[in-house]
Amino acid sequence: MSGDENVRLFILITLAVMIAASLFARRLPMQDMFKMLAGWVAIFAVLIVAFSFRNEAKQVWKRVKSEVMPNSSIDEDGSIRIPMSDDGHFWVDANVDGQNVRLMVDSGASQTSLGLETANGLGISVDESGFAIPVDTANGTVKAYRAQIKRLKVGPIIRGEFGILVSRSFGDTSVVGMDFLSSLDGWRVEGRELILNPGK
Repeated sequence: MSGDENVRLFILITLAVMIAASLFARRLPMQDMFKMLAGWVAIFAVLIVAFSFRNEAKQVWKRVKSEVMPNSSIDEDGSIRIPMSDDGHFWVDANVDGQNVRLMVDSGASQTSLGLETANGLGISVDESGFAIPVDTANGTVKAYRAQIKRLKVGPIIRGEFGILVSRSFGDTSVVGMDFLSSLDGWRVEGRELILNPGK
């Protein structure tokens, strides 16, 4: 056996001796003593099995975390790592008012924005007869309108009563802007990964 295995075996034997000595010192009836010994044996068995399959448990936990936010991973401190897509952008699978929508993370956009068709598909009310807001885009200045979503969820991060901009000029591209990023404890780009730190 390796040194670590010898240490673990020594610890188990020492604990077993201490428990047995404690039970004998209490001078319990033999039947009660055997029941307590059986209970401790069961506890040790569960602990040994859990320790033996700790690596498998970690893999299961990683799988569960990846299901929370596909194509990303969650660190032990809760930070979300989003890999860069082939198009050079960072995309997140968000949930808007209970429906899934793919959003591009855009630190150049001051506010989270949706295309009009996407907003209509999500059931978001947009009044195009109201006051239009000029928004500078790569294709020039476009008209956008304010709207409100009840719930924006990106991985484990949830923001309620979230204001957004909607424009038919955005087409199929909807973005998560600085209003969302600035609500986090921090965010950064490392290599080809975007790291979001939601904080507590």
